[in-house]
Amino acid sequence: MAVSLWFFLIFLICHSPVEIIDLSDEDFVNNIYVAENCEFVREGIKLVTTEKSISKESFDDEGQANIVFNYEIADGYELIMPKINTRSIYVGELTEDNPGIIPTEDKLVVTVKFSYETGAMALNSYTFETTRNENNEFLVDYEIPAIEGYTAELLDESNFQFTDNHITGVFAEKGNLSAEIIYKANPINYTVKHFFENDNGEYLENKELAETKLGNFGELTDAQSLSVAGYTPQSIIQTLINKEDTVVEIKYDLNVYSLTYQTNGGSYVPRQTGKYMSEITIASGSTLAGYTFEGWYTNPEFEGDSVSGNLVLTDNVTLYAKWSASSVNYNIVYLVENANDDGYSLLSTGQGTARTGSSVTVTSQQAKPSWGSLPSKAFRFERATNEIVKADGSSVVTVYYSRNEYTITIKGNRNTTYGTIKAKYGSNIADEWLSITKSHTENGTYAWEDNKGNPKLAVLDIMPSEDRTYTRTRNTSYKEETIHYYLEGYAKGNQRNFDGKTFGEYTSVDVRYNYFTESEEFFDIDGYDQYKATDSRGKNVNFGSSSNISSGDYYFYYTRAEYTLSLINVNDRIDYKVPYTEDISDKLVEPKNKPTNDSVFEGWYIDQGLTEKFTETTMPKGLVLYAKWSAPSYDVKFVSDGVVVETRPVISGKTVDMINAPENPGYDFDGWFVDEECTQLYDFAEPVKESKVLYAGWSKRQMADYVVKYVTETGEQVAESKYGSGKVETTIVEKAVKPEGKFAEYTVDAPSKSIVLSTNSNENVITFTYYATAELTYDVIYTYEGKIIYSVVDNISDVNRIKVYPVLASEIEALQGYSINESFKWADLYYGQDNIIEFTLNVSNFEIDYKNVEDVTWKNGDLVNPNPESYSIKDISDGKVITLVNPEKRGYSFTGWTLTKGTNPDATHDPMNTVISEGSYGNLEFTANFVIDESQTKELNYTVKHVIGEEVQETLTETQKVQVLQPDTLTRNTELEADRGYKGYKKSTVTYENGEAVEGETIANGAVIVVNYDVDAEQTKDLSYTV
Repeated sequence: MAVSLWFFLIFLICHSPVEIIDLSDEDFVNNIYVAENCEFVREGIKLVTTEKSISKESFDDEGQANIVFNYEIADGYELIMPKINTRSIYVGELTEDNPGIIPTEDKLVVTVKFSYETGAMALNSYTFETTRNENNEFLVDYEIPAIEGYTAELLDESNFQFTDNHITGVFAEKGNLSAEIIYKANPINYTVKHFFENDNGEYLENKELAETKLGNFGELTDAQSLSVAGYTPQSIIQTLINKEDTVVEIKYDLNVYSLTYQTNGGSYVPRQTGKYMSEITIASGSTLAGYTFEGWYTNPEFEGDSVSGNLVLTDNVTLYAKWSASSVNYNIVYLVENANDDGYSLLSTGQGTARTGSSVTVTSQQAKPSWGSLPSKAFRFERATNEIVKADGSSVVTVYYSRNEYTITIKGNRNTTYGTIKAKYGSNIADEWLSITKSHTENGTYAWEDNKGNPKLAVLDIMPSEDRTYTRTRNTSYKEETIHYYLEGYAKGNQRNFDGKTFGEYTSVDVRYNYFTESEEFFDIDGYDQYKATDSRGKNVNFGSSSNISSGDYYFYYTRAEYTLSLINVNDRIDYKVPYTEDISDKLVEPKNKPTNDSVFEGWYIDQGLTEKFTETTMPKGLVLYAKWSAPSYDVKFVSDGVVVETRPVISGKTVDMINAPENPGYDFDGWFVDEECTQLYDFAEPVKESKVLYAGWSKRQMADYVVKYVTETGEQVAESKYGSGKVETTIVEKAVKPEGKFAEYTVDAPSKSIVLSTNSNENVITFTYYATAELTYDVIYTYEGKIIYSVVDNISDVNRIKVYPVLASEIEALQGYSINESFKWADLYYGQDNIIEFTLNVSNFEIDYKNVEDVTWKNGDLVNPNPESYSIKDISDGKVITLVNPEKRGYSFTGWTLTKGTNPDATHDPMNTVISEGSYGNLEFTANFVIDESQTKELNYTVKHVIGEEVQETLTETQKVQVLQPDTLTRNTELEADRGYKGYKKSTVTYENGEAVEGETIANGAVIVVNYDVDAEQTKDLSYTV
């Protein structure tokens, strides 16, 4: 088995070399090995491991296990790491010398804490160190930071003295001491002045009421308004106390009061306004139709005496109108039942008088209709309506009369009853009469005689106003006569002109008796008057009690009867006499007398309830019509900030209801105004007589809510939020609270804060921010010519004064190419501030070497290398780069630069376009790279001549292309040397021009080869001659 011993100095990644110990069973006691004698011992560190033993079960399958020894810096010692950044992690071996650990200096550490009277931390605590002086004493002299408006006091003087804002002391022993400073707000006097409005709107100070008050710095003044009759104080703008001459001005407005008239249904009387003690004249009165104004009273019960004349305003006043009812007229309309239907027609009209508001009707004894030609005995009183008397005289009591029923009995001359007819007075019974008498007239030789002594008749058309019995009686004539009945203006039947009038035949009757009577045959026809009668010759017939029949046809003419047309318009009534069936359109027009100037005429109605409109155009038998009026509707628009919030239609003469105030954050609603400038309030008691636009008036909200929050810088709640309210545009001051629990040592950003309350409550927030004091941080920056090249931020210190060493520039990539000017710096650190320690830099120059550039040329064939021989980071900063010029070499292609020494961060650069860019540092070496360029060629040739004797027979040339770096030789082409077959010759030798024999496989450029020929004896020919 083997155990590995690890020795760690905690808080740093630092350990000693691993010590491996081989173990046997004898090293274990009860299966436990104790590494008692294996501890690493060194001055300045102490072992903090609590377990130095290991059991056999802790060993792995290969028999290996570990024991870790943890150490920490011992009390009285401190760690030194020169030139190591304090935020860096030191990694190294734990040895006798590494890392550096030295005894702590002999020093006194003093911590000063700062708070306000509320207990809230005023400033971050300040810690400093002091060493012994030449007298072997620790001297303390620290000036307390001043906070404007506050006086500093030392809470406990047992250790230190407090003089001239310094804490001082002399101490013999080293160690740690603390002092606590309390900041108390300074008391300051301020003045409160009171200004009162006069009748001209000016505000004048009442100097006798001026007050001097005492408050504390940073708090609000506590000015209070006075109670003065007739005045209302404006909102008091309390002021933050921060100087001796602070003044608070309180202004008092003269109260404006209203005199309002409650007319109790009478005509509208505008309200009046005036300032306190102003004198106004009371309105003379109001009007109300049907009532008498009895005066204005100060109470709705009308107790005491009425008031009039002038009134001095000392408060809001409402006056109430008192009324007494007057006597007014009302109309009475008498209607009679129609003869031939169930309807009613106008008989006559009348008038009554009663007090407004009283209930009236008409009894049978009180009724006084005008019957005209109608027999009153034929009618009976039926009923009358009950009405409330209206003030405008438009009330109508309607009285109804029904017709009596009568019976006609028809008998023979032997007292035999032929039949009876029962009907209303005046109704048409001709059809019933004929149906009974027709079978008993024996060709018209009989007439009918009643039991009342009336003349005999042939036909009874209209029911009389009494019961009658008719008996058949014989006439002496057997001639048949015809009686024709013509009605004026009757459009049906035959038309005849008579006496300048047009008549239409209504009916005709055939009779056979010696005479007829005017009163019977010339019977009444409803709606018409008997006019004249003529015979067939056109001669007038003078009727007496009876007339003898002397010729065949007789004509009875009736003119239209006149009836009353009564038009009732509110309290007016106009009666017309109009002939029956005459066109009355010209009379049914809009009345001139309107209930109100803007009333709209709706037409004439049959019933008093104005539910059934009269639609006919001709006159019936008596008619009463009622004018119906409607009030027009006007639009009242409610506008807020130029936007129509709502439009309400209002009937003329009615009042409009106020709508709910629209939303307008931060403002209070002042009411609805008649003008866009919102200077005149609208009186909602005023009847609407035209379309209106009302404007919402706004004033900045007088009261607003606010909230005070106590949070950490990360938003964590330190204490419960505080809620309050105050007047808009006044200053609110709140003090920081003392944090408790885990926030007890937190520092607040201000002892008190103030805001001026806005109308928008969302903006009214006071936030106290509390900061943890656990860490005092600082940043280290490295600059060149004011530009930050490198930084290490958020370093942590335990003390406020610190000695800082720079990093090694050679170990930091960003600082390559720089040297650091300072070897260390002292700095004072403060909580809540940007603690920045600056080291300055110088620029280093570096060399650039270029390899493999022999036998090359540069741009434009230049033999001198144009690339720089040195550089600095200034040459490659702020976007600047160095671009290398590429070389050229005969027979070769340049393939790029290779960085063979130094650092260039552009690892992905194009070798053909190499740049030295920002981040490069150190001496650089670039090597030029080439490859043979096969495209660079040259042309070589040599000549072969075929010669016989001295004469060249043929010349051949061999041409070849080769890369320019190749030698000036050609591959021998032996085909050019082949025997050309010249006749009588043969190839003999191949030589150069100098006679040297040609040998080998290559031929020099430009060479001339000669192929020689000799006579070939073997080539023969036959010759002959003749003798």
